[in-house]
Amino acid sequence: ILALLVRFIRQHWPATRIVFRGDAGFYRPRLLEWCDRNGVDYLVGFSKNSKLLDEVKIPMARVRHHYRQAGEKM
Repeated sequence: ILALLVRFIRQHWPATRIVFRGDAGFYRPRLLEWCDRNGVDYLVGFSKNSKLLDEVKIPMARVRHHYRQAGEKM
């Protein structure tokens, strides 16, 4: 279905940037490789897990500190 949508959009609006957005259920290497080959950008969400939370612990602390100091999001 994505291929059909991309083809339709490009036929009618060839200069339009196409971004595919999906949740963790769409994280399939084959789908993302198709997007890469066909010039479709993508954002795919991931479910929270302990390893991911450990990876973002320090950057999140910096963001929280900045928000408390400046009162605005980064």
